[in-house]
Amino acid sequence: MTARQHRVGLGATTFGLAAALALTGCAPGGGPSGTDEKGTDAASDAAQPHGYVEGAEESAEPQNGLIYADASTGEVHLLDLLSGDTSTLSDGDTKAPTIDALRTDGRYAYASTASTGALSVFDGGTWTVDHGDHKHYYRTAPDAVGVIEGAAGASVASSRTFVAISGAGVTANSILDRAKLDDGSLAANAGLTGAAASAALAVPFGENLITVAGDASDSPAGTVQVHGPDAADLGTLADSCPTPAGTATARTGIVIGCADGALLVTDTSGSFASEKIAYPESLPAGSRATSFDYRPGANYLAARAADNTVLSLDVSDRAWSVATSAAPVRAVTSPGDGSTVLALLADGTLNSYSTDDGSVMTSVPLLAGGASTGADAASGTPSIQLDTSRAYVNDPGARQIHEIDYADGLRLTRSFDTTITPSHLVEVGR
Repeated sequence: MTARQHRVGLGATTFGLAAALALTGCAPGGGPSGTDEKGTDAASDAAQPHGYVEGAEESAEPQNGLIYADASTGEVHLLDLLSGDTSTLSDGDTKAPTIDALRTDGRYAYASTASTGALSVFDGGTWTVDHGDHKHYYRTAPDAVGVIEGAAGASVASSRTFVAISGAGVTANSILDRAKLDDGSLAANAGLTGAAASAALAVPFGENLITVAGDASDSPAGTVQVHGPDAADLGTLADSCPTPAGTATARTGIVIGCADGALLVTDTSGSFASEKIAYPESLPAGSRATSFDYRPGANYLAARAADNTVLSLDVSDRAWSVATSAAPVRAVTSPGDGSTVLALLADGTLNSYSTDDGSVMTSVPLLAGGASTGADAASGTPSIQLDTSRAYVNDPGARQIHEIDYADGLRLTRSFDTTITPSHLVEVGR
């Protein structure tokens, strides 16, 4: 039996709703200040075990799952990668007529519908809390959370404190309170939402918020400011970011894609600094990074800079590398090993490139029908979702999702059959 013949049929099961409240810190007393992230005295409840999260079950291993959406029908499903079970998330009022894009912050999925201007929010019910020297893995019941109007096409960036919904084409930027979102409510932080109202882009950085001024801002477009959790102005950074697009939370700091390079924002004991990492001279003129794909918690990012160009950014070394493909690139990601970057090509080939010289290290045919995008509503967005051991690629034409062992020559380990077209794909629980 070939690897491709290992298929798991996706049936339909349904989960109920269970609320998961704010996460408590791992330091004695809950966090650096002795309080948990809701501002309560964590030390006053000594009976709670380390890492306790009310309403959620803690597990010894990652509880990863895949959320995928049918672009033409608005259906959204969740595949539990441990059990192989699936659930339907898009019921009733949460079902969109179509879906143009799907994003995630590791727990929640955000489905964008351009025709209605809405952003539908779904709780994947699994997530990881990374404390550097150790991690906690949680599970609760997945469900639909609600709909944010006027946010289609928005950039979504999260911390354990806030979720920033922002972008040049967004009617109204919004900074959601993460603790309330975990409790099932789409409640905005009024002060920070006001601070981000005219921003071209907003990104949470722990308990603070970074904004890049837009054309309608009082500050010159591209000005980068830091705001405290009470919306206080904590200062303007030295570097600007013209035409911001794309963000990443690397281990070193926050990365924002700009027209002239990547802006790295770091925080050392409350002292914020910025550094511009200019694009390499070998990058084709007019090309740039507009989004980043990477393994969460790593310092290596990937971006599709042009039709045939793959960018890789080593955040630690502040260094770019460039690889050129024989066919147009549809999706990219970085495994986080510092030596390779993955790219899915339009002809359906999955390639691994060396970040040292851009050469092809491994190439495997994966999608028989190719990786088309934009030709019709069902084409959706080809994607490579990646965790610490596996990568997942959606195959709309075959109605399958492929699992790849990217550390073993891009070996195909499983293919999951889906009952809807997986036009868009994100991974949760990472």
